[in-house]
Amino acid sequence: MKKHIKNVLRLLIVIIFVFIFISITNLKFIGYLQRSVSTLINNVEKKRILTNIKDYDTLETRHFIIRFDGKNDKIAYLTGEVAEKYYNAVCDMFNYYPKEKSIIIIYNDGDELLKNTRLNKQTYPMGVYYSGVINILSPSLWINDVEDFNIIYEKEGPIVHEFTHLIVDKITHGNYPMWLTEGIALYIEYKLTGFEWGKDIEHVDGIDIKSLDKNFSELDQYIAYRKSFEVIKKISDVWGFEKLKDILVTLGEGNNLKSSTKAVLKTNLYEIE
Repeated sequence: MKKHIKNVLRLLIVIIFVFIFISITNLKFIGYLQRSVSTLINNVEKKRILTNIKDYDTLETRHFIIRFDGKNDKIAYLTGEVAEKYYNAVCDMFNYYPKEKSIIIIYNDGDELLKNTRLNKQTYPMGVYYSGVINILSPSLWINDVEDFNIIYEKEGPIVHEFTHLIVDKITHGNYPMWLTEGIALYIEYKLTGFEWGKDIEHVDGIDIKSLDKNFSELDQYIAYRKSFEVIKKISDVWGFEKLKDILVTLGEGNNLKSSTKAVLKTNLYEIE
């Protein structure tokens, strides 16, 4: 009888280990499948975007390929200078360096930017990261201060912000919620350029992290972006930026944000306020 019980226990233990193994294997497989599909879609969209601007001129710097029309040659050189100036600083913060040169497209036509990035908006964004490509609206369309043009473009422009999106995308293999990458991009801007976006925005406390995580696109975007920045800043201030990087790496393994946060910070994501 005792021998029978031992055999049953052994069998149960084996079954439990097999179940755990299958679960882990499936999780990794699901993560791999998601990354593969995301990569395939991004490659198709990237090819479409580059085909649409095939007639644009090209400027290559050490780490970037800048595409622009003939009207933006000076802007292209300025963009290259700013991008290279902050390249190492951004990459050093994440300890991640892209294997290939990153593509930046400068548009002199806001409608073309919206079309290429598949955005349905009434206003033109200064920059959009989409399918591995950094898309930028020419600063000549939104900077009126001629005297401080270069400084404004460097400090308040989209280059550091959008390049950060690219880095986050690469580390996580595209597995991230929108609020997280927006909050991180705003935080990196703040740390490297000193520009703090939305610091005068009020009623931020009216949005919690769960709302950001579940309904980001449905929220007031100004408040949602500012709240995202504040959450990321708190994580960095309390746990350290290294832990934030660990969360991104864990996301890149196919885990969701809640489990990644729990594993790295040992706390519930929705309790971080």
